[in-house]
Amino acid sequence: MAYGADASILAQTQVNRVMDAITSVESGLESVETRASDMQKSLGSKVGTESTKLYDAVKVIAGREADTIVADARTKAESESVKIKQSGADATSKIQANIDANFEDTVDYVVSKVLKEE
Repeated sequence: MAYGADASILAQTQVNRVMDAITSVESGLESVETRASDMQKSLGSKVGTESTKLYDAVKVIAGREADTIVADARTKAESESVKIKQSGADATSKIQANIDANFEDTVDYVVSKVLKEE
């Protein structure tokens, strides 16, 4: 019977060791789970912060790009305006030159027509 009691004590000791090992593994898993949860929260916070920084940086870059586009458009519009103004001035000069060149002939023609009707 001594052998049975020793075997029972040995089996109980082995069961206790296995139970202690399982308890230790469970404790380690809980610790890992807690750390993973904390890391997830920290990462979420960092993602939010970095996302905000990136959004702000993109807004600044977009604003600069928009300013550049507007400035380029303004420069082109002013250049076109100068060309159109010069073209109008040239056309006005040609019209005035034609009026000046043909004024005498026109007056003579009108006077002759008026005199013929009388």
